[in-house]
Amino acid sequence: MVNFTEKLEANTRAEWASHYVDYRLLKKAMKKATAADLPSLKEPLLAADAPHQLFVSALHGERDKVQRFYEAELQRLAERQRVLVDQMDGGPARPPQKSSLTKAAIDLYRTLTHLRNFSILNYTGLLKAAKKFDKTAGAALLQREKAELDKLSFVQGKEVEALLASLADAYAQAFCEGSVQVAHSTLLVRKERPASWPLFSLGLRAGFALSLALWIAWDTLVDPRVLRLRQGHAAVWGWAHTQLPVYRCCFIAVGCIYSWAGCLYIWNKYRVNIYFMFDLDDKRAPSAIDCASMATRLAIICLLSLLLLNKAILGELPAQVCPGIFPAFLFPIVIGSLLFPSSRCVAFLRCICRVLFAPFFPVTFWDSFVADVLTSLAKPMIDCAYSACYVFTLEWRRPPRIDSPDACLNSWLLQQVLTPVLCALPLWCRFLQCLRVYHDSRKRVPALPNALKYAFSLLVVLFGTLHKSVVTSFSAETAWIQAAWLLSYLSSTLYTFAWDVHMDWRLHQLSRCGLRERIMFRRPAFYYFAVVADFILRFGWTATVVPHDQFQSGSAWFDFEARVVIPLVSVAELCRNDTRSMWAVLRLESEHLHNTEGFRRVDVIPLHFDHRADQEEPTEPEERKSSVVLELVAYAAVVVLLAAMSFYIKPNASIDGPHGGWNLSSAGNLSAERGGHSPLEQW
Repeated sequence: MVNFTEKLEANTRAEWASHYVDYRLLKKAMKKATAADLPSLKEPLLAADAPHQLFVSALHGERDKVQRFYEAELQRLAERQRVLVDQMDGGPARPPQKSSLTKAAIDLYRTLTHLRNFSILNYTGLLKAAKKFDKTAGAALLQREKAELDKLSFVQGKEVEALLASLADAYAQAFCEGSVQVAHSTLLVRKERPASWPLFSLGLRAGFALSLALWIAWDTLVDPRVLRLRQGHAAVWGWAHTQLPVYRCCFIAVGCIYSWAGCLYIWNKYRVNIYFMFDLDDKRAPSAIDCASMATRLAIICLLSLLLLNKAILGELPAQVCPGIFPAFLFPIVIGSLLFPSSRCVAFLRCICRVLFAPFFPVTFWDSFVADVLTSLAKPMIDCAYSACYVFTLEWRRPPRIDSPDACLNSWLLQQVLTPVLCALPLWCRFLQCLRVYHDSRKRVPALPNALKYAFSLLVVLFGTLHKSVVTSFSAETAWIQAAWLLSYLSSTLYTFAWDVHMDWRLHQLSRCGLRERIMFRRPAFYYFAVVADFILRFGWTATVVPHDQFQSGSAWFDFEARVVIPLVSVAELCRNDTRSMWAVLRLESEHLHNTEGFRRVDVIPLHFDHRADQEEPTEPEERKSSVVLELVAYAAVVVLLAAMSFYIKPNASIDGPHGGWNLSSAGNLSAERGGHSPLEQW
């Protein structure tokens, strides 16, 4: 029995692990049933005899558990096969649809085969358990249990065989010119394993990147102490202050690609067909290894640039080399690598245009996903705008001087126009997408509550961006404004967190300990960790609305901020992106199992759906359409009015920091009240 337990564990499918026969439970029941009465047995026991009724009950419980799961899984697979066969019979498909249909058929055929093996394995296990009990307790249980088992559907397996034959016939007619034998051999293809050379190349690049990172750490932390280097305080941190946003932008881009590679790996491992849900061509879309290789290549370039910058600042390069040349060349290289080749650039621009003009395009799941990701990238987009100014205005050629402040850091366009726009625009686009979903689906839930979430976040971001002095400078006159903003900020963040868990992830069933009935990841601890991490890191986006650089230069706190706070803020950016990746993994898992927001017509994945011209949609009364349009206009008008009021009451601003370190004042200069100057003025 121990050997069969090992065999069962070796052949268990991870997604169905809890539905197999529990051999450890049967073994415990067998010991309890035979421990006290085994020495006194003088004749074989019958099925109704005590003391082995406990084992019989456990055996029947495991048998019924297997049967219930078999019937539920069979019904789900039969629905998938019906839709798939209908689509394969619908005529010739376009190449992306053909590829998706082929993958869907192979996946379904493999799942049906696993279900057949599931039945055989559990049937064998139940008979072995009964036989073992007969031998141990001297009972006559095996024949009786075998007769009852043979009547169950999971033992007979007729339905699975019929589904396999029907799927092979449909696949043969659609793609194999009627040859059923070729269809069976095609559908039984094994999962592809990644080639060894890409993995080897990725390992070499990762090792080289790690070596560069250790080299930078040595030059930054060890060499100054060993060689007792003394650098000018203002010069060193002046370079860091002006060039940090460029490197932060590039490294966050690398981190986002790594996160996407991790998401692709997890989705592929657990058979989440993102290509159907995102309506992408799987032959053109990059794989997880491709994304990891590209991210590692860019990481090497960024680390090498940072190493050369450090060498130039320390004076180890010729004096003619301007340190600013390294970030100036790094930014175009990273942006060009992300947009090259041209097909990737066209696809990216097309997607961004659909997001920006949200109310004029039907919202797909891919559009909503991209807009959701953009809402978490406000800080990197601001850094990207600053980097473009820093590179293309040749600001990198000018060393930081006390009498010559950085033009990009003090740019009115960047601070008072681009920063609020980049913070608010993704939320506004996502808000309009929700309104468009309500217009198309005519369902207020979840479209309008989702729109309310983004409208609330939009107002909080706008107020925090345009009124940073009120938010960060505590005074009796503005105490009530600060309290109101803090309350709205906490409410918006908690609302967003609750929406993530309850709607996006569907983790709300109390009977399942807060999870859902169907989960694709084997360990429930992953879901609990995701919920806790999302709750903590959801508050991290406060860095986009609260400045962190309003400190006096030359003070101990400014040194601490320059050395510790700014790097930690950069790490926090990556943590938020990793949180968005974790959100994306669970979001697509939930969408794979349930049609949560009405993007699809049926609850079956992965399939392509043909929208034919002859399909008539149900007509609606004109009054209903007019009321929906008026409701949407009123909904949007309220948000626009509140946003305009937030901008209209913005006080005059004088800039003293790179991304929002503003000295806002209405009755005097705030920096004068503090009795100090901005960091650049002291430099």
